[in-house]
Amino acid sequence: MKIYNMQSDNGQPVANQFVCEHKGVTVFRSYAMVIAEKENGTTTLDPKWNCSNATTKYLCRFLGEGLKKKDIEKGIATGAYKVKNLNN
Repeated sequence: MKIYNMQSDNGQPVANQFVCEHKGVTVFRSYAMVIAEKENGTTTLDPKWNCSNATTKYLCRFLGEGLKKKDIEKGIATGAYKVKNLNN
């Protein structure tokens, strides 16, 4: 399992924003909460993905360069992103 901090705009590790990679699944965590996961070309978001500005900022980075909150909302509406509880 590989776990690393997301990087700030100046390249420094950001506390409490993590990416975890294990057996083909890549997970974005903010604090102890799983926000999103990528597996086999499918991206799934937790319903509470938009819990803070910082979490949304780093979620956008996790999903792809240049994405904004409105792009995530559009992706959910069009079915590009699945939504389900990732924190059972």
